[in-house]
Amino acid sequence: MQLNIVLFQDSGGKTIEYWICGLPGGHPVLFMHGATPMPFSAGLVAEIERHNLCVYTILRPGYGQSTRIRYKNVYAYAALLGGFIESLHIGCFDVMGLSAGSPYCYALAAAYPERVRKISICAGIPLANNRHIFRMNPLRDRVFFSLSRHIPAVVVGKFAVRTLESMERKKGWQPAVWGEDMDTVFEKYVRPNWPGFGWSTHVQYRDWGFDVAKTSCEVHIYHSRTDEMIPLQIVCESAKLLPNSRVFILDDENHASEKTLRVAVENIREKTGYFGV
Repeated sequence: MQLNIVLFQDSGGKTIEYWICGLPGGHPVLFMHGATPMPFSAGLVAEIERHNLCVYTILRPGYGQSTRIRYKNVYAYAALLGGFIESLHIGCFDVMGLSAGSPYCYALAAAYPERVRKISICAGIPLANNRHIFRMNPLRDRVFFSLSRHIPAVVVGKFAVRTLESMERKKGWQPAVWGEDMDTVFEKYVRPNWPGFGWSTHVQYRDWGFDVAKTSCEVHIYHSRTDEMIPLQIVCESAKLLPNSRVFILDDENHASEKTLRVAVENIREKTGYFGV
């Protein structure tokens, strides 16, 4: 099985790389990747196909072959995707985000409120630009979040990639991504993406450019009690700020586990009667 990589060029000549998996004609889901974009495992792709979904993983600027640009905030980036979304020839769609991709899901719903049916957040970062939520983080994290707003993105990106690799190697992470080992995964999907990693981190702790409390569509949040990076309590407090949200709590899962994505895929499928409405 090969990764289906497609390049889109907008009217200004900027490139967006995106990956397609699932069934042609299936219900469209725009997937916003985490700190690093990695392909879904063969097992997860099979689940996506079984539930009649077509998932588009959009690589943000500075990731893969997507043109490096500096967008002001996450809403500004979502607004830039209008031409790309039209090129997919889709109507109503879901958005699903993993970890650091979650702010962009909310931004898509704010930018295209008539088209986003539901938001699915998997092990997502909480509403980090809210002062109350921000104060709930440990002091160490608050210091890093604050510094990331002001330190040049190039420095943030390179530091973050090294930190991520150190953390994952310490855990003994063995991802099942197309059968590739950890060294191959980092060489292909982590280290080359430091420019996107840096800018995405730089803006996610700033003002997002919209009021997330005005999110009108349904929001499903999937999070583990044992998430080692994002405490469940902060996630639940974030959910209280969303008018139409529901938290699904998983047990004994690490941050950004595949099971979290699987549960989200299954729940997207539950309301197939509403697709296209």
